[in-house]
Amino acid sequence: ISGNVEINSVGISPDQFDGSITVKDLVYCSERRDYTIDRFRITALRGETSRITLDSDVASGYVEGNFKVSELVPSFAKIAANVVPSYKPEIRAHEPQAFAMRLDVLDFSYFSEIFVPELSVAAMTRISLEVDEENSDLTLNMFSDSVRYEETVLRGMVLDARRPDQSIYLTLS
Repeated sequence: ISGNVEINSVGISPDQFDGSITVKDLVYCSERRDYTIDRFRITALRGETSRITLDSDVASGYVEGNFKVSELVPSFAKIAANVVPSYKPEIRAHEPQAFAMRLDVLDFSYFSEIFVPELSVAAMTRISLEVDEENSDLTLNMFSDSVRYEETVLRGMVLDARRPDQSIYLTLS
């Protein structure tokens, strides 16, 4: 991995970081090919609500609301455990999170080749998530021209998952 990194921030921990991280001319080599990312920038703005944005060749998106970065993993674990009864993670105490997130996938191959080579996601796939953990409210939407895992391909995929009460409502078309 090589590239030029510029960090401008007040605060260094993920929960206090207020500023930007810009990476230019990022190159990493995998077994199959070399990847170049010309544009990668994360910006965090803190205030009454927080907003973290991502702008890159790989994906763009944001997380906005009342959340702490360090509390997101236990929040997701708790939500997943409530939705999938057989999932029993150890959930540590944490502050309830309330946020909206959107991620537009531009080129998933940067991620998949390293972490999940059998998964392919079409460019311009959009994932939207709204969480109000205190009220157990969850809304997840995903739109993709195609998603492939090994030999299974879903084309024109639309996923809508909602949890306005203690049940999960799932629509996949």
